[in-house]
Amino acid sequence: MHIQKNSEQAFFNGKITEAVYLGATVEYEISVKGRTEPIVAISYNPVKEGLYKVGDEVGVTFDPISAHVIL
Repeated sequence: MHIQKNSEQAFFNGKITEAVYLGATVEYEISVKGRTEPIVAISYNPVKEGLYKVGDEVGVTFDPISAHVIL
């Protein structure tokens, strides 16, 4: 997953409700309108993707090559 500023091209747009800095990574909980549970996204390169704080509006995208179907 990639986290970016709020974008119309994003798969989901939402608001950061929790940010946990874990050294080399950052784990975010993102509330998305229409979903009861937040999305959890981990930034493995926060220097490249940027650091976000609680309340920031963000978009979440992912590379299609990274998608895995679970049956």
